Amino acid sequence: MNLLNEFYIAWLCRLNAVKNDETGGSEMIAVVVMIGIVVILAVVFRNEIKDLIEGIFTDTKTAATKAMTPIEPK
Repeated sequence: MNLLNEFYIAWLCRLNAVKNDETGGSEMIAVVVMIGIVVILAVVFRNEIKDLIEGIFTDTKTAATKAMTPIEPK
């Protein structure tokens, strides 16, 4: 029974340490603020981002079509 009491007390100490630990709070707030900034920038520049992605896909498609075209012998 003494061993069980020691495990219970150790468990309570660890539980209190986790419950009272506040070191991750500021990092969590920073992450939420950064995600908010990214979302706002995505909304503001959505047309430019759309044009950029369409241009990348167009260039990729053109390059892939050119690479797959057989070379005519001379």
